[in-house]
Order: sequence, then structure tokens, then C-alpha cells
Amino acid sequence: MHSCKVFSNIFFGRSPSIQDKILKQINDASIVICLSKKIPDGNALGSQFGLKSFIKANWLDKEVYAPGNGNPSLSFFGTPDKIDDSKYKNALVIILGVPTKNFLTVDYAFLKANAKFIIRIDHHPLTIPFANLEWIDPTSPSTTQMLAILVAGRKYVYPSLMARNWFGGLVTDTDQLNYGMIDKRTGNVLQFLFAQNFDVQEILRKINNRSSERVMIENYVLQNINFHNNSGLITCTIPHKIVAQVPQHSLNNLIGILWGVSNAQIIAFVTIAEDQQNAIGQIRAINVVHGVAEVAQKYNGGGHDWSAGAYFSSDRIDDFFADLEKLLIPDQN
Repeated sequence: MHSCKVFSNIFFGRSPSIQDKILKQINDASIVICLSKKIPDGNALGSQFGLKSFIKANWLDKEVYAPGNGNPSLSFFGTPDKIDDSKYKNALVIILGVPTKNFLTVDYAFLKANAKFIIRIDHHPLTIPFANLEWIDPTSPSTTQMLAILVAGRKYVYPSLMARNWFGGLVTDTDQLNYGMIDKRTGNVLQFLFAQNFDVQEILRKINNRSSERVMIENYVLQNINFHNNSGLITCTIPHKIVAQVPQHSLNNLIGILWGVSNAQIIAFVTIAEDQQNAIGQIRAINVVHGVAEVAQKYNGGGHDWSAGAYFSSDRIDDFFADLEKLLIPDQN
């Protein structure tokens, strides 16, 4: 493949140089493949399907695909395309909302050997660059907001399906604008998306739909939360026997049910894996709490100082919670 020249600078807001380069690559490509992560959330799916809609509306002769795993609880964003491996040969691959290559749905070595050019657009803090061209903005609340900034104010067609999916990604990744780096740019993006005349209430109804399995696990959480020494840390550990009773997608953004609890500063959930030896941690900070991302990285994860995930052995759960509590009670350090 071509030598991999990596642009590792982080660009904030609209950076014409990086954005013009991205749009030129799209314009020049014959085949564009939009990828997200293995277990996609609303931001990942909204980015994928929204960008696919935008490209198809503006370049009628291009082949555009959005393959991946999908998510049953978020199927209203779109149905992933099934494509042959041969489609990747000399294609432009755009990776959306994927923090590391280990989270990709396609083997990275395969991509590197076959794709003509790889672009990564993401709002997770920059780790190790792995694309030919990278636009990373950790001050953005979602990748969908970045995509809206990328195309707004130019001479393009803006399909309503694009706006619907990018709005859905922004809403889901901020738990309906409750957390994340919401700022003036977000207001401008919402104004731009609303102008495309999609049904706002329709997408919100689908985002807020809750299955009986979801209600069951929410009930478990509400009966088993722990308040840590009035520090502002709220936690819940969910054993595998409970997790096994519900589909995996019922756990999506489960942490959001505790949003609005008085005096809460950090909410952290841990789910136990089937082998009982491993655990997955989710962290949300009501406001930015410096150190959250660092704690996540310590436990083999990553993310932002307002939203992060971690992966560790189940015998480290108490340590995980203790490290988060130290962020709120500095004299424990």
C-alpha cells in the first residue's frame, strides 16, 4: 500500500485545511466505505449512515457502503451493508468514532493492505494514529457534530436522512444534551440540522423506546446503587447472572438512568463477564472531571473526562471505584 503519512495534529472547530483535504478525498474516490466500531452506539451508527446519505446525495455515481455489526436497539439508524472483501481494493475508507484500531469491525492489516486511502474522524482523545489522514477533536461532544461542521455552509445537497441520523448520534452520545462538551458550536449544528426538515419527534421517540428487558435491568440498578461516602461517586456492579437475562443491547447507555441524582458527580457501572474473571466499566461525569480518562486508561480503556470505558479483571473492581473516588476527594491521593 501507499506510504502512510499521518496527520496527527488535533484540529478544533472548523479547520479548513484538514476539512478541505477530507472533502477532496471523498470527491476523488470511486468507492467510499464508512466504518465504525465493533459494538456501535448511536454516535457510530449516526455517523456512518448520515455520511453515507450525504455522499450518495451529492455524488450520484459513487459506490458508498456502511458495513458493520449494527445494533438491534438502534436499528432505526439504518441496516449495515453486506459487502465483499474485494470492495475494499483501492477504496477510500472513512473510519468514524473509533478510538483505536482494535475497535474496528475490519482487520486493520487487511485495510492497510487494500484501501487506497484511510481517513479517521473522531472525537475521542488522540491515541496512536492509524490512518493516512486524521481529524481528531476531543472538544466535540460527538463525531456526528464534527461531520455536520465538515459539510455545513458549502454548496452541497443536505438530505433529511443525513440530518436525522447526525442529530440522533449527537443526542445519544450526550444522553440528550445532558453531558459532553456542549457549546456554541452545538447550537449552530442543531440549527443547521433542523433546517433540513427531518421529523425530530420521530427519532426522539425511537431513541427513548424501552423494551421490557431494559426496564428489568433498570429496576435492578435502582435497587443496587451505592453512594460512596458522600463524595459524589455513585456506582453499581451488575453480576453476569443479571446481564445474561437481557440482550446485550439492553445495556446501552444504562448509566443514563441515574442522570439528575442530586449531588452526583461521577456515575460508574461495572458489568461482570460470563467467565466471572473480567469486567467492563462505564464512567460518566456530570461535568468534566479531570482525571476520568486517565483512570480509564489505567484500567485498559480510554475516553474523555466526561465519558469513558474500561476493561479489567473482576478482582480490581474495588480499586477501580476507589481511583474514581480519589478524583472527588483529592486528599486521598
